[in-house]
Amino acid sequence: MTAGEGPLAAAYDVAVVGAGLAGLVAARELASSGLRVVVLEAGDRVGGRTWSKVFPGTGVRVDLGAEWISAQYHRALMAEYERYGVDLVPARESATRQVWLLDGEASEGAMPLAGPDLAACERLVTELTALAAELTPAQAPDGLDVAYGELLEGLPARAVAYLSVLGAALMGARPEEYSAVGVIEDIVALGGDPAAAFGAEDQRAAGGADALAVAMAASLGAELRFGARVVAVRQEGPGVVLGLADGSAVTAAAAVVAAPLNTWAAIAFEPALPPAVAALAEQGHAGRSVKVAARATGIPVDAKAGCWPPGILAVYNAGEDVCVVFGLAESFDPTDRASIETAVRQLYPDARILEVLAHDWSADPLARGTWVAPRPGQWPLFAAAREPYGRVVLAGGDIARTSQGYMDGAVLSGHDAAEAVRNLLA
Repeated sequence: MTAGEGPLAAAYDVAVVGAGLAGLVAARELASSGLRVVVLEAGDRVGGRTWSKVFPGTGVRVDLGAEWISAQYHRALMAEYERYGVDLVPARESATRQVWLLDGEASEGAMPLAGPDLAACERLVTELTALAAELTPAQAPDGLDVAYGELLEGLPARAVAYLSVLGAALMGARPEEYSAVGVIEDIVALGGDPAAAFGAEDQRAAGGADALAVAMAASLGAELRFGARVVAVRQEGPGVVLGLADGSAVTAAAAVVAAPLNTWAAIAFEPALPPAVAALAEQGHAGRSVKVAARATGIPVDAKAGCWPPGILAVYNAGEDVCVVFGLAESFDPTDRASIETAVRQLYPDARILEVLAHDWSADPLARGTWVAPRPGQWPLFAAAREPYGRVVLAGGDIARTSQGYMDGAVLSGHDAAEAVRNLLA
């Protein structure tokens, strides 16, 4: 069947919703197969939750969203960097000291635990490592698709605080909000090594995390429309009609919806999404961290820091007098300089926050959250979301079969979506 057969005259072979990494990879791969492809991006830029900006008054480029890369394990992403000539630079190059404030007790060093606290932590990490070997993209080990906080019950308070900082840095939520499977999947994606999972931020893209998306869009081979917000996806006859917010519509023989998971509920799918996928769309994921670049004084340039409670996951130097403050949504208000200063002063009493630059991804209607943090019980729902339904394929780093939530996962999902569409149209 060709795109123009039947009652629906499709203007395109494939319509891709979203110009993040997954959507761009899918569009490029499909266009390179000779298909007519259009990318419908609701915003005015490419990159999705990768977005880099120069801090005003400085030469420092900061990543407001995704940032860190494990060059050793993120091989799909590295292949794209090599293809487009995007170089890597060390992350946190000047950070030679690690500062902690855990359960009210300050310390310095890579490992803040000792004695029984350390032993309890090591036992749990050993258990997680063993369970990682049993995880598949479709099935979690028995009894492990539960709140990560349940695994911490009964541990010494300082060990709980340390493991909570690490877990929240991976998931962007509190231990009771996300599934332990999310942590285990990170260990799987990073070679089965907990040390890599809890410390994968070894490199970042020169020029910012969105440099790849910008380079990809420049030679995409597909039509790219900005300001095209898709509000409805209707399968009709042998194709798909995508309704836009301005009242217009785009027709295609198949569609890839590569929008963030937490935005799916705002799209009217007809026929309705399969029950498991509809449940996932309704529930959404739990990721809701905040990240602020700040021009500051009183913060050491050679240190990075973490604090629990309340959930300041990292404070680190980004260059010149600019630092990054990364935490949970309730830890500070990313729009309020005084709120950020109060939070940072728990670690550095003399800190002053002079100016801030941030983007609130949870309030952004095109994201409605940060990177994915699976809720307890959702693992089978993610597997269901990766299956095509009719002529629609869902994609994105949020539902990647591995490296879930990383840029690497978005790239993998884009390739998987392109292959699924080629099979649909064969």
